[in-house]
Amino acid sequence: MKLFLRAVAVVTACLTIVFFAGPAQALSVYYASAGAYTCGTGGSTGGWYTGYDQTGSVVIGRGCVNGSGNVGVTDSRDDSQRVAVLWRKNSDTSVTGLCIWTGGYPNTGKCSVGLGYAVAVKVGRCNGSVSACNTFADYETFGPWYSVL
Repeated sequence: MKLFLRAVAVVTACLTIVFFAGPAQALSVYYASAGAYTCGTGGSTGGWYTGYDQTGSVVIGRGCVNGSGNVGVTDSRDDSQRVAVLWRKNSDTSVTGLCIWTGGYPNTGKCSVGLGYAVAVKVGRCNGSVSACNTFADYETFGPWYSVL
């Protein structure tokens, strides 16, 4: 009986550690609507931040945040994958978001987010046949975070 109670206590302690291991994150998910989108100056391509594949040489998409805090995203590859702009708040990296574009190559979409704070952005891609593409973990991203706003 004592051995059984010790085993339950150990399992309970392990589950508690696993359950509380990571900080809670506030993730906002937006789906981009089609249309032209204008970004301001800055960014790696005239206001647009470029996302690359793992080789660092193939452009997968571009994203930007304009002065109103809205997010633009464009798909640069005809590869049947979704492209998204991932962002995180500079002063609190647990505040995160996705602007997901499902309109395909070579089109552009925008998310009316209205970010009122400084963020860092990355462009990523996701295979919608494999995952729901609605979390950071679903997206392949390579390269640095770009600080904007």
